[in-house]
Amino acid sequence: MTENRVKKNRGEKAIMSTVMGFIDELVTLVCSLILPRLILKAFGSQYNGLVSSVTQFISVIALMKAGIGGVTRFALYKPLAEKNSRDISAVVVQTERFMRKIAMIYVTFVV
Repeated sequence: MTENRVKKNRGEKAIMSTVMGFIDELVTLVCSLILPRLILKAFGSQYNGLVSSVTQFISVIALMKAGIGGVTRFALYKPLAEKNSRDISAVVVQTERFMRKIAMIYVTFVV
């Protein structure tokens, strides 16, 4: 009986994680449509251009990450449920290595 309860709890958490990810994407979409117009009206085209440049740099980072956050979360579900610290550590170390590579590529790109 306890095992079914744990599985249900994990399922609920997975659904909640998915819903929150969707809400995050929705808020990002709405902000990207509204904020540029407000910045343009309030500060003019120079600041809008600056904000657009910064936004493009951030978009490049997001593309280079290529969904690694979702993959990492998925890879951690089983080891966390089993409390397998060796597998948890392996996932975290691999993610850290990948993110360091992305950071170096980005720094090179910016320079």
